[in-house]
Amino acid sequence: MTTKVNSRTRTRYVPYQNFTGLDSSRDLFNQDDGERQALHVLENAFADFRGQIVRDGPAEYRFGSHPIKHVIHYDTDTLVAVSEKGDGLHLESEQGFSFDFVYPTSAIVTSTVFNRQIMLTARGLAPTIFDGSIFRASSSSAATVALPAFCATVQQRLCIAGLAASDTQVMISAANSIDTFFGDEEVDSQNPLRSGNLDIANLLGTADKITGISSFETDKLCIFTNDRAFVYKLDPDITLWELQTEASATYGCASHNTIAEAGSDLLYCSRSGIHALRRVTDNGLQIASVNLSDQIDQIYRSLFNKVTDPQQITAVWDQDEGQYHVFFPIAGTGDFNRLTMTING
Repeated sequence: MTTKVNSRTRTRYVPYQNFTGLDSSRDLFNQDDGERQALHVLENAFADFRGQIVRDGPAEYRFGSHPIKHVIHYDTDTLVAVSEKGDGLHLESEQGFSFDFVYPTSAIVTSTVFNRQIMLTARGLAPTIFDGSIFRASSSSAATVALPAFCATVQQRLCIAGLAASDTQVMISAANSIDTFFGDEEVDSQNPLRSGNLDIANLLGTADKITGISSFETDKLCIFTNDRAFVYKLDPDITLWELQTEASATYGCASHNTIAEAGSDLLYCSRSGIHALRRVTDNGLQIASVNLSDQIDQIYRSLFNKVTDPQQITAVWDQDEGQYHVFFPIAGTGDFNRLTMTING
């Protein structure tokens, strides 16, 4: 923008502001609505709560020299990673502890922290436990036979799903026990803290299967399929378990490793976008799934369709920055596309 002063032209710089981030919901040449500035391309930056463009922060090297397939915090200062080497996937901690068993390169590893220990699972493989210094195979014969693909921690219990013999069943450990599942105890046990199972086969209207599980609101287990989700209230007392009929999650989950707890919301990725499972604001009683990525529908679908297996998509919630990062691996390259959603509030 220019103005004339004393017959001479002087350039006056006017800052652009009120940026809203990426928006592919309208044509590139019809994005200006007179109030907000939508962007067609935004790389390595984001729009903050002021409507200004902020560059992404720098990355910090922690450990390792091979591609990382999965990572989890054991505590605030210790990372456990699954790295890809020439002979397969290796489990190792930041302190240098490792596991002798090597996972196949194609394995998709999931993990959860339970009772100050980490359980790592991969479809068709026996679970592995890490206690801060030692990796070991699970001593549960039931879990070893089940060969679970997914795991989660809810109400002092460890939940596993994606079982070799059943893709609609969730096995739930005895209270406060990482190595005791149904089949490891006496069949006629009446202990309210005993292990148990949940099977959603009769709740499905199609031949769907479990694609992910997660804790929700501390005392609830959310079971995702491709098309929807079911919420159960769990308790250390097995007699108090119940299906939450007020939950109406009409969007399923495409990948277990995209599920992340963000405050009171449960974020995850479906085939159609990024969603949040949350309490409906109007009454606080209904639980529903909300699409958070309507404005970038085309961008999301383009990235999603380039992935060979949707279960390879991963995501992480950055609580400090209020950002949800989704990583879409590019087949055959070792690279990935990252899509970041910033929640300003």
